[in-house]
Amino acid sequence: MTAESSAEPAVALETGDGVAIISITRPGKRNALRPVDWQRIGDLIGQCTRDQAIRAIILTGQGGSFSAGFDLHWNEGNRPGSGLRTVHRAVLDTYRCPKPVIAAVEGCCVGAGWALALACDLVVVGQEAFFEPPFASRGLVPDAGIAWFLEQCLGRYETTRLLWLDGRLTAVQAAALGLVTEITENQAALPRARELAATVAGHPARSVSVAKTTLRHVYGTSLEAALDAEHAHVAYNAADEEASGVRGAFVTGLGQRAAR
Repeated sequence: MTAESSAEPAVALETGDGVAIISITRPGKRNALRPVDWQRIGDLIGQCTRDQAIRAIILTGQGGSFSAGFDLHWNEGNRPGSGLRTVHRAVLDTYRCPKPVIAAVEGCCVGAGWALALACDLVVVGQEAFFEPPFASRGLVPDAGIAWFLEQCLGRYETTRLLWLDGRLTAVQAAALGLVTEITENQAALPRARELAATVAGHPARSVSVAKTTLRHVYGTSLEAALDAEHAHVAYNAADEEASGVRGAFVTGLGQRAAR
């Protein structure tokens, strides 16, 4: 085992006011991720999922970069594909997390790092952020689910262009393609993500979770199947005390306004 593979993960957790911030802390490497870092991200997503005090999660990188993707220097001398299952687990855990996950992106968001951001529910980016999937030109194949995520949003032809021709997107271009939620000033992505997380954290947790599940069911299904799923979702949400209280307050407010 090398010193690099046995190193402590460079991923930090901060919590407060119902929001967890998971930060990649390798700015000198543009937050390139080793297997130990991917493992830590997946573990922290799971920890935040189980913690009822956490109602929203932010993923970000320190030092002006989100992530340069998988650390290819670590990969030298290791068996091809080594650590890939750990990467896949972190991406799946992020995508499947029942709580809202927001990516706060500055600078580079490349390769598997971009896949991690695409696994989030909202993506807030600084105006100089950029996105790139440079696989084929480096003798690599797309991994971490990036081809699947991009094809969902862009279709086959634009996804192929990006993957084969090292297509690079600016923040504005990514937003125009529906890959970005909001563009901020530089270094303002994380503060804005905090604001969005605080807003979502103030909603009934079950309603937010069910809404996320509903969106996930839209992919690759028919309208009939989606409508059938909604029956179960509505019943499940209706049984939640917090959601019921919010609905009741809203209906009472409507009645009061109508009586004026």
